[in-house]
Amino acid sequence: MLVTCGFTNRHGALAVDMFIKVYDLRVMRAVTPIQMMFPPSLLRFVPAFTSRLFVVSQTGQFQLVDTSSGSQTSYIYQLETGGSRVSCFDTSSSCQCLAFGDATGYLHLYGASSHVSFNNFSNPTEFADPEEPLPPITINDKVAALASIPMPYCSSKLLSDLPKKLTRYVYRKPVPVDPVILNSMKMVGSVGYAPNPGLWRRNQVRYPQETSSSSKEMKEDEDIIPQLYKKIDVKYSRMGIEDFDFNLYNRTCFAGLETNLPNAYCNNMIQVLYFIAPLRCAVMSHTCQREFCLACELGFLFHMLDTAQGLPCQASNFLRAFRTIPEASALGLILSDSDEARKKVNFPRLVQSWTRFVLQQIHSETLSAAVEEEGPRTDNKVTEVESPVSRLFGWTLINSNQCRCGTVRQKESTTLLCSLVYPPVPEKEIPLYSFAAILERSLCLESSMPTR
Repeated sequence: MLVTCGFTNRHGALAVDMFIKVYDLRVMRAVTPIQMMFPPSLLRFVPAFTSRLFVVSQTGQFQLVDTSSGSQTSYIYQLETGGSRVSCFDTSSSCQCLAFGDATGYLHLYGASSHVSFNNFSNPTEFADPEEPLPPITINDKVAALASIPMPYCSSKLLSDLPKKLTRYVYRKPVPVDPVILNSMKMVGSVGYAPNPGLWRRNQVRYPQETSSSSKEMKEDEDIIPQLYKKIDVKYSRMGIEDFDFNLYNRTCFAGLETNLPNAYCNNMIQVLYFIAPLRCAVMSHTCQREFCLACELGFLFHMLDTAQGLPCQASNFLRAFRTIPEASALGLILSDSDEARKKVNFPRLVQSWTRFVLQQIHSETLSAAVEEEGPRTDNKVTEVESPVSRLFGWTLINSNQCRCGTVRQKESTTLLCSLVYPPVPEKEIPLYSFAAILERSLCLESSMPTR
């Protein structure tokens, strides 16, 4: 049901209609209008009744009207607005109160009794979305796409669930070349030429006739590396990195490092150091006045990885500071840009040397900063200052030297890494060594040195 009230143009002026137009939406046509005793301006249906509505005029008159009956038998009520016009009107969801608002800002509340109830959390009823009926498809229609029909959930197997042996590609085995052709063949480079013996027609190849029971199925090549861990070749467009969507390759919030920079072989170990939370906090809080400080540049790089939100970062400043250190060049950690030199590099050993050097370099840089913060001591007590790297990775190494005379000299030092020393491999059988045994052999290393 749809009801309307409004104005009519009479002799160039707008006049309020003295009736309410009623439309039946079920048959999409207008029904008999309802004649009113006062000019209607506001309409509101009663929530509890589908055919009853309140009609309010701007002068403050209101009446309850039933659209199902043509005659109006209810009383006409008058608001005491003091001559102000009514601008808004509404009914409560409990059907016990009426609220009127006038132009002067007053709110007039009418109730069915002196004790009325209100619904403080009134919300409209939520209905389910109507399901649109799909057009029927005849079973004999050869053009209709049956794949457009959604498949229902089934707990049992489907008829189309064929076993793997029926859905596997099986190729024919190539026929071995006739020995007559092989004997008369002449090789020119990597291509062999032989006269046609005339045993078959042109483009005709004989295949051995084998039954389905005697034919052997080809084994599928199983990929050792899962798809998640395979190397991805990123192809940039003409705009470069600015016009590339990295969300296709990285759907996490962790940022990566670009590998198109020289000496980018250390990106993996930078990521490992980044996910060590105590080391990351210590490096990011480190500040000094040195121009090329590896700890400062590593802290800036970690801050970029924190704020990147999945976008790739460049370690250009860190690698530039790394190339300026003379010890790194002396240890062979700086690679040249030529491809021939890269092919001869043993990257596993290079990464091990890089890790040992970077930890020692960060240890020395943060240790000097810790000594400066502590300041000079007034007493003569000697206290050992530790760096964040030594507190995380450091352990005490006791180097004991014993002569033939029985004199033993021991020296304590702090080391950050331990190189695993594997036992020699025998020629016949290779025994199994546990990791604990290899670690014990590496920590308790013994060696003898002849003296004169």
